[in-house]
Amino acid sequence: FSGDDVFKETAVLSGGELARLALCILTLRGANLLILDEPTTHLDIASQEVLQQVLAEFEGTILFVSHDRYLIDALATHIWEIEQGELHQFEGNYSAYRAAKQALAAEKTPTKEDNAAEWAMRQRALRQRQLALRRREERLQTLEREIAQLEEDLERTASRLHSASAAQDAARVAALGREYEAIEQALAERLEEWERLASLAEEQG
Repeated sequence: FSGDDVFKETAVLSGGELARLALCILTLRGANLLILDEPTTHLDIASQEVLQQVLAEFEGTILFVSHDRYLIDALATHIWEIEQGELHQFEGNYSAYRAAKQALAAEKTPTKEDNAAEWAMRQRALRQRQLALRRREERLQTLEREIAQLEEDLERTASRLHSASAAQDAARVAALGREYEAIEQALAERLEEWERLASLAEEQG
């Protein structure tokens, strides 16, 4: 305040002058931290400019909440943004904050090349899955044919083994016994593989 303004009563002071007076009082009291909530709300443009000048001259720390981007641009040295329940800190004023946000958005936004690469990767994965499904289906069909053949071989060998046993041909019984065990083992292996592949096919639809 200067000139005759120093004799004004507080009742006639404008919003900006009241803000300046309040800051003067706080300064005289040795305050070094101001916490302000929307300080330019309900002030006209002239009062906002005065308040901005006064705050700029304050030598302490100011922590303020504001939607006034011009005030933030003029005063802020750090910006705290709360988004989706998380606190993000940016150094600089509002212009620096906007630039940082745009840079972050650009990093998160996929380019045409990124989209094309992702599409190609999905197509490769789809082709590989289709190939794996086709090979599994072919293997299942092969196993079914082999199982049917082994079951026939096992039944035929059992019949021959019975005949050799009835004829008391010990050597032939031993040979057919070994053949029967080999067929039985091969059949068990094919059945186990078929059950595993069939179960996998059912799980994957």
